[in-house]
Amino acid sequence: MNTRSQKEEPIIKEEPIIKEETSVPQKSGLTFAIQNSNGEHLGFLLMVGNTVGDCIFRSLPASADNLDTPETKHLFALQNQGEFSWEMQQDKTITVFNQSGKQVAWVNGTELKMDKFQLTLVDASNAKSRD
Repeated sequence: MNTRSQKEEPIIKEEPIIKEETSVPQKSGLTFAIQNSNGEHLGFLLMVGNTVGDCIFRSLPASADNLDTPETKHLFALQNQGEFSWEMQQDKTITVFNQSGKQVAWVNGTELKMDKFQLTLVDASNAKSRD
């Protein structure tokens, strides 16, 4: 008998089952829209990882009126710095660090604090543009 001519059974890999509900994202990437206190779109926070990872800020205001605001200028400055690292704390808050290890932003739920600014994060898949 020639065993090489026999078909091999395919190996099926099963996804791990998450046994308990958690607020930690199960996706490996997240995209958040950044809005000011008036709900106006200022840019994006793009993150990869589950409880630690890398992220970038993108300043992309929806309105020309927001191009020259202090918040947008700060987002542009962060965008120009490139990639950041982030880690989720035990209380589910997220701390964002620059390449030197200095904290540059803090996320608590939908609240984004950076420098002297407090902005709002919205899951980009749920963000709606204002007409």
